[in-house]
Amino acid sequence: LHWYVLYTRPKHEKQVLQELTDRLIEAYLPTQKVRRRWSDRYKIVEEPLFKNYLFVRSQEQSFRNALKPYGALSFVMVEGIPAIIPDYEIDAVRILVNS
Repeated sequence: LHWYVLYTRPKHEKQVLQELTDRLIEAYLPTQKVRRRWSDRYKIVEEPLFKNYLFVRSQEQSFRNALKPYGALSFVMVEGIPAIIPDYEIDAVRILVNS
């Protein structure tokens, strides 16, 4: 199993994440809490740490199934091959988000 970076439509990260989990595909969307101001109040909302991106863990043969949800556009490619993210990088992002 490898981690891949999936590029999504703007503001579709959570929707794609939900559809991937419904299809039993392991996915990770790091989020951060941000204070936003409306005209009458402030509110704390969760936003993706990396806008338009989420991480998908899959086997090489079946990673293209992650492109089926609406909002999933493509994988981040390096020289025509989907970029593989090492496990320790994902762990470092998880530690960063939790701290």
